[in-house]
Amino acid sequence: MPYLLMHHFDPDFDYTQLKPRLAGNGGVDHYNMGYVQNVLAGQVLAEFASIPPEQAAGQTRFVFDRPELPAGPGTRPDPANPMKLLAAVSGYVFYRDGLIRVHDQLNIRRDVNFHTGNVAFVGDLRVHGEVKSGFALKARNLLVDGTVGGSTLEAKERMVCRSGIKGEKKAVLRAGHALEAGFAENAQLVAGKLIQIKHSMLHCQCYCGGDIRIGGRLQGGSTYCMGSLLVGNQLGGGAGTITQVVLGRNPFMLLKQDAIFQALEKVQDELCYLAERRREGPASAQEFLPRQEQALARKAQLEQQLSAVQERLETPESLAQCELVVQGTVRPLVELSIGTAQLMVDAPMERVRFRLINGVISTSPL
Repeated sequence: MPYLLMHHFDPDFDYTQLKPRLAGNGGVDHYNMGYVQNVLAGQVLAEFASIPPEQAAGQTRFVFDRPELPAGPGTRPDPANPMKLLAAVSGYVFYRDGLIRVHDQLNIRRDVNFHTGNVAFVGDLRVHGEVKSGFALKARNLLVDGTVGGSTLEAKERMVCRSGIKGEKKAVLRAGHALEAGFAENAQLVAGKLIQIKHSMLHCQCYCGGDIRIGGRLQGGSTYCMGSLLVGNQLGGGAGTITQVVLGRNPFMLLKQDAIFQALEKVQDELCYLAERRREGPASAQEFLPRQEQALARKAQLEQQLSAVQERLETPESLAQCELVVQGTVRPLVELSIGTAQLMVDAPMERVRFRLINGVISTSPL
């Protein structure tokens, strides 16, 4: 009896022949073209089914006399059903040399742009070129050899941007554990445990639940850190440029606080609009009353969330571990906060350590 091999992925998929997909509004989506076929460990990739001889007549592709699974690397037969082939690892699935394979590391050997679209991958991803502005990447671990533009990058564990980040004031990079880069400019950086910049970090919004290491210059923007901040060359600088450093406050609660503030601003704008419409007359007052009540309820809910977040901002138990170490020069217009204590640097300093002692920020030479 003949057997038909049925696939739970597209066996003819070709990442070099991607085409824009239709968007929900009837337009064309040039950003999400399905660059990779993701599968999870344990997922069924293909399975045999016996078919009548008359159904197999004239068919040669994926019809076999014996149910021998085309098991390649990264796959395994189902122990409970030898007619099924499973993914042994999470990664991308493809055919090569007549075998089904799953690899947990994906290489994009070009720039990420309109030829690739956005890429979301369940394994480790390496980009051998640049990530152009406006595109998004998501992976378990992420390595980018070229420059990252105004893009959105997310790594569940570790992210490395070897050349650096030119964020164009719209890049957002998030790593669950560590984020490393050659340099960073005009970007938002978020990492759970470590941010390490080999050269300079300029005008960035930086949030880290652990330690931050800057090999060169840290200038402009705001840096939020739960642990220690080390600057190798220069902290601050630039005519009229304020450099803000905040230690010992939960950076992720600060991010949530910012999001709530933005939502509150939108609700307040809506309330002002609805109040104006209701003043147009009795009919308008009645028509827009339900929307006004809904907006007021959303505002009250957001204010409750804001209060809960602000209670978690302060972490006194971590303040003893917080310190700012500058191995080079500290320039004026550096605003430093450790917990609730604040210090404005108004004169240049050399090779200095900042710590919180008895509720006051103190300095000591290195």
